[in-house]
Amino acid sequence: SQPFASHPLLYSQAQAMAPSPSSAQPDLHTVISALQAQPLTPEVQSWGCAAIRNITEDGGPAQRCCALELGALELILSALKQHAQSAQVQECGCAALGGLAKDAGARQRVVSLGGLDLTLNALKSFPAEEEVQRWGLSVLSEVLRHGEDVGAHAARGGCLELVFVAMQLHPGAAQVQACGCAVLGRLALLNASATGISVADIDAGGRMLVFSALEDHLDAVEVQACGCAVLGAMAFRGSSALQRSLVTDSGALEAVCTALESHPASAVVQERGTSALRCLISGPSATVLAEFACRADELGAARLLSEALRHHPEAVTVQSSALTALLCLASQDAGDEEAAVSVFSLRPPCTPAVCDEAVLLRALHEHAAVATIQDCALGLLWGRLASVEVHQCTYCEASLLASQALRLHSASPKVQGLACGVLLSCLPQAWPEMAATAESPAKAVLDAVQKHAQNCAIQELGWSVLLRMLQAGGLLAFAEVDISAALRLLVEVMRRHQLSGPLQRAGCDCMVLCCADDAHAAGELDGAAAYADTDARRQVLLAAGAPGVVAEALQLLSADVALQESGCAALQALAGSDCRVLLAEDTDVEKLQQLRSATRVEAALLESIRSQPASVAVQVRGLDLITALAPGGPRKGPGALLPGVDLALLALREHQLTSEVLVIATETLARLLACDPARGDRPEPMQDVAAALAAMQGQAPDLPTKTILRHVARSCPDVATRIVALGGVDVLLQVMFVQPELAELQEVIVGLLEVLSARCAPARGRLHRQHLAIEPVLHVMRIHHQSGSVQARCCALLAHLAADGEQAASHLIAAGCLELAIMALQTHADDVEVGGWGCLAVQNLCCGGSQEAEACRGQAIKLGVPQILTSWMSRSRTATSSRPKSAASHAPAAEDQAPLRHSPQMFQAICAVALHCLSIGDGCSDLVSERLIQLLSPLLDASTSALEVRERACHLICQMANSSEKVRTDFVAAGPQLWVALLEVVREHLAASRAEEAMDDGSEAPHEIMLALQAPCAAPSATSLIHAAANLSSDEDEGCRLRAKHVSSPLLVLAAMKSLPAEPRTQATCCAALRRLSLMAACNQGPERAVMVHELPAAVELTVAAMQDHSRSAEVQLKSVTAIQALLRLSTSSAGEGEEAALDRLVQLGAVSSLVHALRSHPDVTELQEHGLDTLRMLATASRRPDVVAQLPELGVVPVVIEAMNLNISKPKIQEYGCALLAEMAWQGGEKQQQVGDALGVEAVLRALKAFPELPEVQLTGISAVQALTSGHEAHRVKFFAQADILDIVTKALANFGKVEGVQAFGCAALASLVHTKQERLEALASLNGVSLAESAKVGHLKSPVVQDVADRLIALMKTDRK
Repeated sequence: SQPFASHPLLYSQAQAMAPSPSSAQPDLHTVISALQAQPLTPEVQSWGCAAIRNITEDGGPAQRCCALELGALELILSALKQHAQSAQVQECGCAALGGLAKDAGARQRVVSLGGLDLTLNALKSFPAEEEVQRWGLSVLSEVLRHGEDVGAHAARGGCLELVFVAMQLHPGAAQVQACGCAVLGRLALLNASATGISVADIDAGGRMLVFSALEDHLDAVEVQACGCAVLGAMAFRGSSALQRSLVTDSGALEAVCTALESHPASAVVQERGTSALRCLISGPSATVLAEFACRADELGAARLLSEALRHHPEAVTVQSSALTALLCLASQDAGDEEAAVSVFSLRPPCTPAVCDEAVLLRALHEHAAVATIQDCALGLLWGRLASVEVHQCTYCEASLLASQALRLHSASPKVQGLACGVLLSCLPQAWPEMAATAESPAKAVLDAVQKHAQNCAIQELGWSVLLRMLQAGGLLAFAEVDISAALRLLVEVMRRHQLSGPLQRAGCDCMVLCCADDAHAAGELDGAAAYADTDARRQVLLAAGAPGVVAEALQLLSADVALQESGCAALQALAGSDCRVLLAEDTDVEKLQQLRSATRVEAALLESIRSQPASVAVQVRGLDLITALAPGGPRKGPGALLPGVDLALLALREHQLTSEVLVIATETLARLLACDPARGDRPEPMQDVAAALAAMQGQAPDLPTKTILRHVARSCPDVATRIVALGGVDVLLQVMFVQPELAELQEVIVGLLEVLSARCAPARGRLHRQHLAIEPVLHVMRIHHQSGSVQARCCALLAHLAADGEQAASHLIAAGCLELAIMALQTHADDVEVGGWGCLAVQNLCCGGSQEAEACRGQAIKLGVPQILTSWMSRSRTATSSRPKSAASHAPAAEDQAPLRHSPQMFQAICAVALHCLSIGDGCSDLVSERLIQLLSPLLDASTSALEVRERACHLICQMANSSEKVRTDFVAAGPQLWVALLEVVREHLAASRAEEAMDDGSEAPHEIMLALQAPCAAPSATSLIHAAANLSSDEDEGCRLRAKHVSSPLLVLAAMKSLPAEPRTQATCCAALRRLSLMAACNQGPERAVMVHELPAAVELTVAAMQDHSRSAEVQLKSVTAIQALLRLSTSSAGEGEEAALDRLVQLGAVSSLVHALRSHPDVTELQEHGLDTLRMLATASRRPDVVAQLPELGVVPVVIEAMNLNISKPKIQEYGCALLAEMAWQGGEKQQQVGDALGVEAVLRALKAFPELPEVQLTGISAVQALTSGHEAHRVKFFAQADILDIVTKALANFGKVEGVQAFGCAALASLVHTKQERLEALASLNGVSLAESAKVGHLKSPVVQDVADRLIALMKTDRK
């Protein structure tokens, strides 16, 4: 401010002209007047300019404005121009000009009036004058603020070189060095394309000058400030290579840090130094940034920046520059502070330890309105709070300042994001203080996320903060906001930013808390109940499409474990509860309909469970939702949730020690199984696959086999078969073994095994295959013997397994199943479910004729089973009789025919069958009871009991009557009603036994079938999820099976045919059944294969008889013909009696004439014609039976065959079989050959050949017929040549089917027969390359003697003719 202190005389004269620099206008007027009065006096001009400098410098902007208005600028420029050779005038003029140029409006006037050019001239004219250089450079530094145009003007005047010269000539002049650095800094910041001066140009000549100035003038504040500024400008505007060179080669960081440390009290040095430091360490790449930051850290840059913040709290520029530099030091990523802030909005920076929270809090407090300070300080504060534990009051103060920043800088995304980050670090510690503030912090955060909906970082941090608030204060945190609008906003931003994992996680967790239990969500304060309407909030989310948004997030971010857990929890919350509560409340449809209808929810859940197999939370929540979303009743099927079977089994395999996962996974399987329609044991393709996979247990199938079977298994729509095919039985047994103490889990698993064994035979096979397979079930029965539900499910499983026959029952008896079933009946004498299934298990275990079964019955009698069964029958009858009549009278009519599962008759039926089983041998005496006859009598009623039950009840009554006089007396005393019932049962038994008597093969052990009944018990306990789920909307009950005597299917069919020979419908149906059974037996399939082979002669006889007795019935004729075909196939198989024996039998039975009659009687039945001709062909051609062939013409076969061929010209099989038959008869020669020709056989054969030239089968039989008809018969040859170009037809067949041996053989033979010795025919054949075709036939079939022979004959015939 006192530029002329080094010139005392000049300074005193200038002061004399302006004795009071701080006074008002008259002094400035005096100076202006003196300058105007003496323009040619250099002393006056220099003193006047000096005076203007002093007045304007001390007076500030007001005096500069006044001087400009009085024309001071023009006078100064005039003085510089007039006295260009006066160093004193140039010095003072430049000083005054630089002072006026500080005014922004004056800079352009200075340039436009030539001030810049005059300054450059002064610098050029007086390079050795220190003060001229100082003030000239000062003018340049001021006017260069105006922009690129001034910079370009200065560059054209040689500005850069003048600066270099001045700094070189005056190294000891601190002011010259300072002003020179200032000019270089201004030039570096200007656009090089406009000025023509690049940073590289400045660096080339000025780098060493700058570093020398900083080193030589360490105590000079101006030099240090301007030197730091030029280094920062060069780093900011220069290339990355130049920046690296400044830092690594020249020690720019060291120079700046030295300046900062040397002048801690100088605000301008601290401002320029911190700004330069920030520019120097802001590398263009992550590697460079880390390197520079590490170098700056070694120099103590963070400490120096923190000191600058402490010493200059009021200086906005110092605070802004220092905070920005600290933020760059803390960055771990590339880019300048702009990029750093955008990165920090995702995660907190690594704030240096020396930058404590007190400095940052003060900066936030003192400069609340400065956005730059706010965003940098908030970012650093976030990093500080995230890395160290601070005092409670610090969290509170930081949260309040962050909330204030949210409100004051709502338009700044950086401030909003970083403020949310600070709030996130302060919660939940600062929540009490935040809740006590007048303005809701939640509202400020919601305003931020709403205003910056496109900014993903703000959404992530904002909703994370809101989540923390909900976790800390419940819904009370949202007391001052519209929570419904907030939830709708949440769904919208989640939909907009689908790939943001943090946002999706926070959003899902917010949904969980907002849909949580009211007491938990609302908190404990009064008045919060208004915000605790859980259903209303859930409805808002559902209406906004929250399930679909969550599902989309789960699918897009399947690798994010935390998101998968939160997403599944959110869907649970949207569902309203877990599946067990929903099923218990029976509100499945109401609570889950909206969730089920959401797009891709089911697919998302399946993908979530599949992608996170190791996450317990995902498995539990996801499977729980699968369980809840499964349809609520049978016949609907699991639909899209079918892959849940695979995932539940995988969860059971992977989490066998986590009881929570095991329980929910088994419940999921149970639910899916319950909603799938029961398919029983019907033969389906997947049953074979399941059986194959079950059979592989303990083996090592090759990889292709395993891959194919698993692929097929995964495409199975049947849940039960799918579980078995994927190894589910073994998994369930392993879980039972690992977790035997969990009664609820064991009950569900046994229930699963029960249903699987009922629906899928391979499941039972797996349990039977190994001795230890059933052991986990028995172990559960032992340790949970007091649990009625567990015992009921185990008994049901044993009943299903024991129903598989004596071998299965023997296996179970050896394992100790009988004792456990009896113990269950004794322990739970009042449990209907245990009683029903226990009695059924005992019956199926004791049934059979083996020694093991006999021993089992004896053991059961010793253990008191008869008394237990009698007791159950008595209780069931008592319960029935005690029902009020009024209730029965008002019941609907359909109740009389209710399923037996809901009536006591089922218990009585099972008990009766079991008692009858125990009575075999010497056990009847142990069953004699006074009341047993009364208990068995109701079972004779045909309206309530099956025939098998009535048979056994009748037999048991008769046995007891024959063994006990008292029972006989009671029987007689019972009256005619019981006699009539017994007589009716006997009559029905005799009617059903007629077929059985005819089919008795003499074997000792009778065959067995399963008598399918309704389940024997009432509704199962509510703890069994599988049945509870099934009962939601089911009108079909699980079935059970009683072992009963079996009549094999072939014997039954044959008996029916014998019993009803005059019934055409029966005969047709039986023939169809015989065809199916024969084909299965021929393929080594079917359980009755041996019986079918054994009864083959009878089957043939009955089939031919049916065809003969019902010649007018087209259906019987067709079914019988197809049955004969199948029986012939069975006869010729490895197990059959052989072709010759079968044909002999058919011929002896008159099958040939019957076939001909059938073909003649039903010419319009195409299928009959096809199968009939085929069968005739087989009879005629097989073994070349002369008796059959001789019989055919006599039966009129020729016209029948030709008529069939004419009526079915489009059926290739009929043409093939017809030509074969015509050929067979024509080969007989003589009259038979002539008969075929006379019946238009030639024409029929030609039509067949022309109709199907592409079928080798038709061509073969047709050409064979040509050969048969023309062999030794010239008239037929003439007819063939007259009807068509027969040679062309045959030769084309030879050419087209060169690999078909029959075509080649018959073709050559037919050509030889056709041409015979006629010259013109031989020539025609020669023109068609007959010799070549014959030679080709020989070459193609070298191993065929027939082809070789006939081809040689044809060639010889052709060559003989040529000779």
